[in-house]
Amino acid sequence: MQQAGSPVDLLPAFCISFAFNVHCDVLGVPEQFRDALQYWSLRRSRQPGVTVQHVHDAEIGLQCVVADA
Repeated sequence: MQQAGSPVDLLPAFCISFAFNVHCDVLGVPEQFRDALQYWSLRRSRQPGVTVQHVHDAEIGLQCVVADA
């Protein structure tokens, strides 16, 4: 948060990653897949401006992460 400067929005800077990692811990998701899983999950759910192509690409990305696990 020091790198981002002041003021800091805690939701994207801390809360999202923290909650995501807690869920991954509970579900037993290996560390090596978490970055890709979080990237594609957020890409799929971000609003506004998400297009059908974004959702499609994210679905393919998520399937690849799951297949590699």
